Amino acid sequence: MNRWLVWLIALGLGAGLGRPAAAPTVYVSNAKDNSISVIDADTMAVTATVPVGVEHKGLGISPAEKRLFTTNGVSKDVYVMDVAKPRAIKSISVGRFPLGASSR
Repeated sequence: MNRWLVWLIALGLGAGLGRPAAAPTVYVSNAKDNSISVIDADTMAVTATVPVGVEHKGLGISPAEKRLFTTNGVSKDVYVMDVAKPRAIKSISVGRFPLGASSR
């Protein structure tokens, strides 16, 4: 399998997808499971599953590629995930049904 196939599989599993350019890692938004799957794009194996907010709709990566952000529609918050040690480190309350995250 190649990386494109991983992307196609990932697109079928969740509502949002983010991938930092410098790392062979794919982040999959599992909205119905309230989690993020971390996939090694070279081995195509799930290396971690991180619990996040309720029914998230989008992912965003920080410019330094150290944090991943999930927008969680039902729980009205944004979870911040440390990508070095895949785990949620903070929940930030925001408005109703946030749908996406972007950074620059």
